[in-house]
Amino acid sequence: MKTVTEYKSGKTLSQIFIEHGFDLEMIGKEQPKRCLKRWRDTFRKFGEEGFLTERRGKGSTGRPSSKELSIEDKLRKAEPRIKFLEAENDFLKKLEELERQAVKKKQS
Repeated sequence: MKTVTEYKSGKTLSQIFIEHGFDLEMIGKEQPKRCLKRWRDTFRKFGEEGFLTERRGKGSTGRPSSKELSIEDKLRKAEPRIKFLEAENDFLKKLEELERQAVKKKQS
């Protein structure tokens, strides 16, 4: 929102991004234009609230469900993830042990 306001007051996009600590060499000279377009579209569609609500990525809640999941459904959804995480932990323990053995072998 602040960027849009500063842009409307006459500042260039590059100037705004540099003043806010962005390295244009790193992010690319076209990135400010893309950001401004996305922010204007967001403001036009959702108003200021659009900048306060996460609608993408891991933080997104996705589409609202038509019903709340029961405890059984939540558990059913969580079980595969739990099994995956347990397998991952077992793998990491085995890897750690192999690394320990390799260090011992190297030292002897």
